[in-house]
Amino acid sequence: MSQLARPLRQAAASLRLARHINTSAALGQTQANDPIQKLFLEKLRAYGSKSKTAKDGLVDPTPQLQAEMKNELERIARSYGFKEGEDVAKFPQFNFPEPTVDPISSKQA
Repeated sequence: MSQLARPLRQAAASLRLARHINTSAALGQTQANDPIQKLFLEKLRAYGSKSKTAKDGLVDPTPQLQAEMKNELERIARSYGFKEGEDVAKFPQFNFPEPTVDPISSKQA
């Protein structure tokens, strides 16, 4: 069994290496020869620049989409017990007071 497993593992490793090299070569390519690929890259770059300046994380939101997002956030706030206007993204502050411990008497009766 081990004689058969070794060549299979080596073949799988070489296949992963080849796939990694091909993928990284395709990702590093900045020039698009195909007009459809060029258009896709332009749209992708435009979306990337719009998403950096978008408030609320939505790019070109419609009023319907904004209302749907607001309803979902309110539903989540109700289900997890957040109060109105409370920032759900802020990490809660915990206050653990130091407990008072009675000293142990060294004298025992």
